[in-house]
Amino acid sequence: MQNNLFNHIFTRDVLRTLTQISWQRLTRGKPRTDNFYTISSHYGPRSVNGHDDRFRFIGSFTDKEGTLQLSNVTLMDEGTYTCVFTLFPSGIHETAIPLIVPGMIHSKCCSCCVCMYISIRRDLIENEQLFIYNKCATINLECAKSLGD
Repeated sequence: MQNNLFNHIFTRDVLRTLTQISWQRLTRGKPRTDNFYTISSHYGPRSVNGHDDRFRFIGSFTDKEGTLQLSNVTLMDEGTYTCVFTLFPSGIHETAIPLIVPGMIHSKCCSCCVCMYISIRRDLIENEQLFIYNKCATINLECAKSLGD
């Protein structure tokens, strides 16, 4: 039913201030890089360049978690999602998350999608790619950036 795009930033330097978390995508449905979601302390979470009800912010700006929830994933969602943290004074830090949707699995007994729950840590994803096998799987993507390095 839903898929999570998870981004969390870790910082050992308390002098760095998070000013914005942005999400970009380059997908089958959006063949040009599209800035589609931002989260800021002043404006909160908001869609940009058109609203897509399937995306919902479930992270915490205060905790530097940029988690987006994506529901009803389709083949048109396949592509690369990039989470961008804007920090002052150090600038931007970004992580790209490839998302591959090879097809749908359907139940033969009831002609409906077979739902399953999958939790995947980014460091365990083979070849930096995530495969979603059906549109109702719930998947957690984690991209982390250590800013102290």
